[in-house]
Amino acid sequence: MASKFDSVWVPALLGNFLTSYEGTINNSWAKDILRKYDSKTEFVKILDLGTVGKVRQFSGSRQEQAAITYTQTLQNLPYEVTLPIDADDYRRDSLGAFTAKAAEMGAKFADHINSLTVNILTTNPTGFDGVALYSASHPVNATTQKNLLTNTDVPALACTVAATPTVLEMSNALLGVIGWFGSMTDEVGDPINGGAREFTVAFGSTKLWSTALAAVTSAQVTSGQTNPLLGLQNNGWKINITIDPRLGTSSASCWVFRTDSPMKPLVWSEELPFQMSYLGEESTEYVMNNRLIWAGKAVRAIAPGRYQHTVKATFS
Repeated sequence: MASKFDSVWVPALLGNFLTSYEGTINNSWAKDILRKYDSKTEFVKILDLGTVGKVRQFSGSRQEQAAITYTQTLQNLPYEVTLPIDADDYRRDSLGAFTAKAAEMGAKFADHINSLTVNILTTNPTGFDGVALYSASHPVNATTQKNLLTNTDVPALACTVAATPTVLEMSNALLGVIGWFGSMTDEVGDPINGGAREFTVAFGSTKLWSTALAAVTSAQVTSGQTNPLLGLQNNGWKINITIDPRLGTSSASCWVFRTDSPMKPLVWSEELPFQMSYLGEESTEYVMNNRLIWAGKAVRAIAPGRYQHTVKATFS
């Protein structure tokens, strides 16, 4: 016979966990910059076919233009979170604290996607083209292009104080950095971000984040000057500002992502989607140790994707 834990409490706890997990994933700042792959093995080969060839005048026979294939191998790793619960504490819990704890577990496991994303952004591993995701020397068209920007590339990144730019300085910097996306090309020399209209800008510093938030929401900035970003936003451009302290609370950098392309700046491999297990009142753990166990698990990895859809910019 199923116990009360199995028949009544488990559905409530599991429902809270899954609802919180899905809600947090859907609101995750990282989800819009990730291209998700479902995989079946520990090591998985991820493909990027580059971009299509140039459109040419039809003259004579067709001219085949094969896609350039980029590959990288990811290792899916197992991750877990486990909650032990004293059986008597759970039985006496009239306030629903452990039910709320299940929801907190779900949110924590979903936020793990943000954590893995930040790890890629801060460690800057090698990407599809054989150089670091953020680099000043991405090889393309017998030359190089960069997505690691300083004030040499975007003069507006030079501020009076790098850690605390004014709203006007931030507006000009974001305008210059977003404009940089328009200079990036694909493998055949065509602009790769010509249709870009939606961007996410991520900060670790609360000072930079709050200034950026003011920069994208204010009609006027310093001394009543019209906001330089206003023209973009009035023409349908969207700039989302987010913060994740794991990017570095004292960092003078921001990470900017194009979010309206089917190809994404990062890839997310999911071998084992989140699963929830428990040891209830019928388990040896309960009989021998008077404990219930809740355990979540997933097997996943995140890696660099299309570098032309992201830049890292540093204020100075």
